[in-house]
Amino acid sequence: MASLAAKKDGGDINGGPSEEEDQLQQLLGTSCCVNLSDSTVKRGFLLEVRYLWLPRLLSGNGTTGVAPQLYGFVRIKDADHRISGWFPIDCIDLKETGGANGATSCGSSYPTNSAAYNSMVVAKSKITHPIISPVYREVTPGMVRTRREGKQLDFFEERLLRDCRTPTTVRYFIYLCKFAFPPWYYAPYGMLNREYDPLAPLSDAEREALRFTEGSTNESIDTNPFIRDAYLCPFSLRIYSTFEQMQHETLRYRAGHLHPPGLEIYRDDTRGFSMFEVNGSRHVTYCRHLFLLGKSFLENKLAGHDVHNYYFYVVCLHHRHYPHYTDDTSAMYFVGYFTWEKQVTDNNLACIVTLPYFMGGGASSGQQKDLSDDRGPVGADTASREGDTPKLGHFGQFMIAASYELAYRRKNVGSPEKPLTDLGAAAYDRYWKRVLIKWMHTLLEGNAAAITVDDDAGDDGQSVTIVVAHENEAKMAAPGALKRPRPGTTDGSGCAEAVRGARVAEGDTLVDTTVRSIAKQVRLEEADVLRTLLQMGVLHLNAEDRSMRVVIPVSFVNREYGKMKKWAHDMTRAEFDPKLLTGRGGPAWLVNTPSPRRHNQHQS
Repeated sequence: MASLAAKKDGGDINGGPSEEEDQLQQLLGTSCCVNLSDSTVKRGFLLEVRYLWLPRLLSGNGTTGVAPQLYGFVRIKDADHRISGWFPIDCIDLKETGGANGATSCGSSYPTNSAAYNSMVVAKSKITHPIISPVYREVTPGMVRTRREGKQLDFFEERLLRDCRTPTTVRYFIYLCKFAFPPWYYAPYGMLNREYDPLAPLSDAEREALRFTEGSTNESIDTNPFIRDAYLCPFSLRIYSTFEQMQHETLRYRAGHLHPPGLEIYRDDTRGFSMFEVNGSRHVTYCRHLFLLGKSFLENKLAGHDVHNYYFYVVCLHHRHYPHYTDDTSAMYFVGYFTWEKQVTDNNLACIVTLPYFMGGGASSGQQKDLSDDRGPVGADTASREGDTPKLGHFGQFMIAASYELAYRRKNVGSPEKPLTDLGAAAYDRYWKRVLIKWMHTLLEGNAAAITVDDDAGDDGQSVTIVVAHENEAKMAAPGALKRPRPGTTDGSGCAEAVRGARVAEGDTLVDTTVRSIAKQVRLEEADVLRTLLQMGVLHLNAEDRSMRVVIPVSFVNREYGKMKKWAHDMTRAEFDPKLLTGRGGPAWLVNTPSPRRHNQHQS
């Protein structure tokens, strides 16, 4: 038992690598190309090679039916790593080693010249069995310290920091027997599920499957060399390696409780979805599975075992959206969640996660993998088929609006926890833009008296002059035309174009106010207001007297406000209605339930 524990804690897994294994280990980090199903080629580097485990590896009588197929994890050379993943070894071409253009080491930069990719060889000709990352053999100083001090939860976090450098052992999440999508980043599912633990000892069924493969090197493998598809339960959020296991969980163990724990604080019967408030200190197991799922789609997030200090707000679809999955009409299917840390007033949201198929108006085909071949998992179809895309989307905007409303009811405003991911920043930019468009439309409707300098703003508030810009039909530069504003993002480009073709008439100044006053009126943080106004291209700074003015393009504001009115009645968008929110957002004065990890640290 002691030797097994040493292996699982990061020791030498297979008793020391042989010379042949050393040569194969050198292939990890090699530059490669991946031939995708749409005839495109992506460049990247190889991180790991494993077998793909499928239920049909075993026949009905428990004997091996077919040899497992090798898959390689390729980190794609791109702005983000969301398109990286596991690919069949037949689709991977390795760059031959040797010379100045030899293979790069893991973590090194990519070749900059195209000649480095001229000499390629199919990976299958060099790789005949799994190549496990050497990271699992490392024992970090943090792991040694926490193990010596007996702090188990801290040890798990130190191991997570180490294992985040390795690929995930989940190929696809299979959801509602309808959607299949890959995880974007590593999540430590192996800590709760033996099948997904890369350091777990082999089971009898796995050993039987390895016997069917060619090559004597497989006899020396004594730890899990497989990746698997994960069937995600929409109610408990546990993952299972087979559809039958998940179905048994749904029918037997969770019958009558097919919804999240906690309180239902929002219910929209018209669109068919609800939101639950879950206290992390009362429903620890469920919230830990939420954290694991969130880590699969957030790169810089630690999968917290200390969930006691958070409230979780879980959004679910009603049974009518997917009646084929279960006969229980009270069932609610998980869509996404966001968290708020207790007793924190500066931030109104700690993290936000939405399943890929429910982002925006549906899944992007470029981010999903093709499971239409005969190697696809049992019970899963792709959502690219006609009629399979979700009927309700844009849950990210709904959860952002809900987080602000909950903060208002706690007598706070707050802002999301920084730094934001690229997708998170884009979502918040869209939300802040919508809030400011509504404010601008209110001014244009003649309610300028409501925007005045507050008495408590003080003299230190940055003054802002708000003016109205009427779009010039000829869109030609005329005397007195506005200077070109700072370039904004794609969300504000339409507004910037309207300002560039606008002309300010004399007497169109609406009101003199301050940035602080605007932030109070729209109930946002000052920094978020300034960021959004700059990106929209409507905030101008005078270089001479350092004064600022906000130029409101009338036609653009009216057009965008008309879109938002249509969205409010669009049954395919999850629009937030404050009247339907019954929760108080977890009062900030609520005393936290002590965390076991922090309690142990205090005792030690």
